Amino acid sequence: MLHLLSSNSQDVLVAQLSQILKIQAPADPFIGTSVLVQSDGMANWLKLQLANKLGQCSHIDFLMPSNFLWNCYRKTLPEVPERSPFSREQLRWRVAQYLAEHINEQAYQPLADYLQQNPGDLAEVQLAEAITDIFDHYLMYRPDWLLAWEGGDFTLFDQLGADLRWQGVLWEALNRRIPPELRWHRANIAEAFINKVSADDLPKQLYVFGISNMPPIMLHQLNAISKHCEVYLFWQNPCSEFWQELANPGSRAAITEALEQEFREDYFQSNNTLLTNLGQHGRDFVHQLIELDIFGGQNDIHFNLDQKVDLGRDTLLAHIQHDVLSLQRTQHAYDASIQFATSYSPAREIQALRDYVLQQLETTPSLTPGDFVVMVPNIEAYAPFFATLFNPVGTDTYLPIAISDRAEVSEQPIYQAIEQLLGLSQSRATRSDIFNLLEIAAIRAKFSIDEAQLGQLRDWCREANVFWGFNDAHWQLNGNPATGRYHWEFAIERWIQSLVFADTAPPFNNSVGGVRISGTQTELLSNFIAFIDTLKGIFDIQQGEKSPAEWQQVIIDAISQLIDGDHDDAEYLPQIYRRIDDYFQSISQAEFSRCVSFPTVSQPLLSELTSVRNSQRFAAGRINICTFLPMRSIPFRVVCMLGMGSEQIPRRVEAQQFDLSLRQPRIGDRHPTREDRYLFLEGILAAEDALYISWIGRSIKTNEEQPPSILVSELLDTLVDTTKLPRKELEALAIQHHPLQSFNPSYYSPASPLFSYDARWLLAPATAHYLDAEPITTISQTDLNIQELVAFYKDPLTTFLKHLGVSKHFFAKDTTDDERFALSNLERWSLYQALNEVALSDDIEPVLRHFELSGESPAAALGNNLSADVAQSFNESIRELKPLLPLQRHQATRRLAIPSVSDSSSDESIATPTTLSGTLPYYSSSRGNLVIQFANHSATNPKYPLQLRIHQAFLCASKLNCRAILVEKTGIKVAPAMSEKEATALLCQWIDLYHYGLTLPIPLDAKVATKVVSEKRVTEEDFENELGDRLGQFRDWQDCITLHAETFLGDVNSCFEKDVEL
Repeated sequence: MLHLLSSNSQDVLVAQLSQILKIQAPADPFIGTSVLVQSDGMANWLKLQLANKLGQCSHIDFLMPSNFLWNCYRKTLPEVPERSPFSREQLRWRVAQYLAEHINEQAYQPLADYLQQNPGDLAEVQLAEAITDIFDHYLMYRPDWLLAWEGGDFTLFDQLGADLRWQGVLWEALNRRIPPELRWHRANIAEAFINKVSADDLPKQLYVFGISNMPPIMLHQLNAISKHCEVYLFWQNPCSEFWQELANPGSRAAITEALEQEFREDYFQSNNTLLTNLGQHGRDFVHQLIELDIFGGQNDIHFNLDQKVDLGRDTLLAHIQHDVLSLQRTQHAYDASIQFATSYSPAREIQALRDYVLQQLETTPSLTPGDFVVMVPNIEAYAPFFATLFNPVGTDTYLPIAISDRAEVSEQPIYQAIEQLLGLSQSRATRSDIFNLLEIAAIRAKFSIDEAQLGQLRDWCREANVFWGFNDAHWQLNGNPATGRYHWEFAIERWIQSLVFADTAPPFNNSVGGVRISGTQTELLSNFIAFIDTLKGIFDIQQGEKSPAEWQQVIIDAISQLIDGDHDDAEYLPQIYRRIDDYFQSISQAEFSRCVSFPTVSQPLLSELTSVRNSQRFAAGRINICTFLPMRSIPFRVVCMLGMGSEQIPRRVEAQQFDLSLRQPRIGDRHPTREDRYLFLEGILAAEDALYISWIGRSIKTNEEQPPSILVSELLDTLVDTTKLPRKELEALAIQHHPLQSFNPSYYSPASPLFSYDARWLLAPATAHYLDAEPITTISQTDLNIQELVAFYKDPLTTFLKHLGVSKHFFAKDTTDDERFALSNLERWSLYQALNEVALSDDIEPVLRHFELSGESPAAALGNNLSADVAQSFNESIRELKPLLPLQRHQATRRLAIPSVSDSSSDESIATPTTLSGTLPYYSSSRGNLVIQFANHSATNPKYPLQLRIHQAFLCASKLNCRAILVEKTGIKVAPAMSEKEATALLCQWIDLYHYGLTLPIPLDAKVATKVVSEKRVTEEDFENELGDRLGQFRDWQDCITLHAETFLGDVNSCFEKDVEL
């Protein structure tokens, strides 16, 4: 007999289940009890609830309905094979094999037309996979169609369209190819099972809990099972009234006719819009239950609707839930039991949620972290932020969390390695791809590479100008001409030459060294090259065509070559090997043996491996974070929903164009949008004390407003009806708009409705001026290199951070995987710096040749044109310097003791003299000594005259009297020689600011300083354009840069003059 026990409360249903389990406990302790649930999350929650009520929860099997039914099939029908030939894993390969042999037949002309436009065996398998998905859908939702097609009955296509007749023909043909004794699938198994099942094949009692919808074929089988054993169906019914017709406006006429005249108006007035809009998925289940009662013909279904619970809490949330239960519309004032929030990003949503959770825990002492659940539509987009931001470093409060439903590939590095390995044949092997693999510890261990050495390897790759591809052949495979540069073979040649030859050595084998590698790093380089060679070998063997069995061996060998199986991160390898073996067994059982390309077998395998999710992490005592599905109807005191934007939920799933069920829909069909609507409704009803809903309300890039999901809008509409407040007034009360940064002063202002529990930013808004900030305690640098001083004035912030010990790799701009098509400003500057050293005394052609062979310039014609342009530009500049020629180049190495001029510094150690040392080039001519800077590659940039002036001051202070010559696009500028005293005074000034810049970050660079000095004004826009991307917005920027600008530049703006006789 089928017993239906319904309530709007899961707690009531659990109490009923525990009572029945007490009464009907098997006499034999070795006989287990079967409970069917919708998800692992529901199973874990139910175990805890039953253990709490029964004192223990043992010998109870929590099963998914499909698994339970398949076990029943095997007992009732022993002839059913362990693996069905019509399983999805096998069917796609059967379809692919059959279509490859019969695609030219007239019946499959539409498929042949598609494959003609998309040739290749990969497209064939992808098409077969799409067809398999359709057949798999029919097996669950249209079994009668498949049974008719097996018998040769194709009359359905006369009604629904002859253009898809190939589906029936293909299904019939696939059946004929399978031996009769193996022709078992869900459709014919279900029919045979219903006719043959007996009590001996079933448990005495079967419990179905927390399942709000079920495919019709499964529900019919449960009905058949109930003829032979007691089946208890515990169903959470959100409404105690007759509500299954409310969502269908077309059915209102039928309802009106069925009701007496005096009840019609009252019935429709009592309609609840929230239930109407969100509840269609649940109403379909009610229809299916009613059909079962009528279809059975006997009164074997007991509708136990007495277990209702009245929600007595006087809150807005309770009233909304009670209105759904009683199908009413009542009024209630707005309160904080339902809150909404908007943010700029997932990270900010999580930070705002953390403050909300802490506030709830503080204001309601009876709450614990286990009373909260956080549901998001896309767990992968939010999980990394939960892991880092929900318990940020430096805070005292710890909130225990448990994240469920993540894909294994997102959590386990070994899955990420397999993912990249299976995609290697279609990869460009970019620099990022290579280092993504090296981020995995089990791979590094295989090649004896430490994590701390990755920064050095990145430096070598950047210096070697490697971007992508293993060699020229790989480039050509991707449709690019062979250039002999930018790939890993090119980089390896440069690395080896760097070890063997000196930096000044001429080109060898059309290549040059120039990468900074010392002899002590040979072992690291050798290990890295071995890693690259291993990847190249795997890539090479993945080309061409092989049988599936051969490809299986290729994959196993590649894993063993690349991954250290004894490493701790490799603990999942046996599980991966089993899945790979199962995958290729399915191909073998499907009798698919033709030779195909590697992506044809690797892409479906990759989809299977990456779809594995961890759903076992429901934990008592922790804040559970998951997708909507597993926890949707489990009651929690506080339910939080994040990511409720219009683009995230409800899902927009594009249906297959050749899905026949769309042309003839039935009650019980899967509909993702309706499912998501009902999930949202169940989430609202699951909240006992509070409901919190958040979405990204503004674009983080443009600040444009972004609407919430239509589901949230419908809830807001319901709140407007309930509170009788105007929409804008309600939104002002209910929605908190969070600013872009978590340290916004409004979080710490008593007048603001916003608040924060993050004390790290508490003092920041109280700082009246940037200049009042307390300098950090720093070790005085009394020995300074001239290049360090120049670097400081180019980028004060970077110098400040490096002085604090921030790794140099933090500043590395290693962001591109594309070869050069033009030079960036920095690359062009590097080239001109190299030419600057030889242009006046040597031929520049060797420098340009080295630049080309090292990969610094674009390849082929682009590089040739660049070399010609650079040579012409330099020759023109040299001609302007003709009155000074000939010049002789020298190197000056000096150490100077520079006294401090700071009287206001709080650091007494700075008052000691600073030793300034370095080696700089200069030129001698018949007209005196010169220091020359070429800046003719770009528009005027204040960095160059500033650098040149510092160099000149250093040389003049060391009693080397020299003029400074700046060669720009607009002409030549000259600064006269300085006396030793003048030069020392300038250096004192610059070194003093340098020391100050080690204690506080200076929000200034040469461009902004030049504008302050030359134009006596600077706007906030100028400041943010130059420094905003690195510093953020400093308050009181005007005071800060006005203070430092003159000191920053010294006399640079006034010392250089045009039209001066050389």
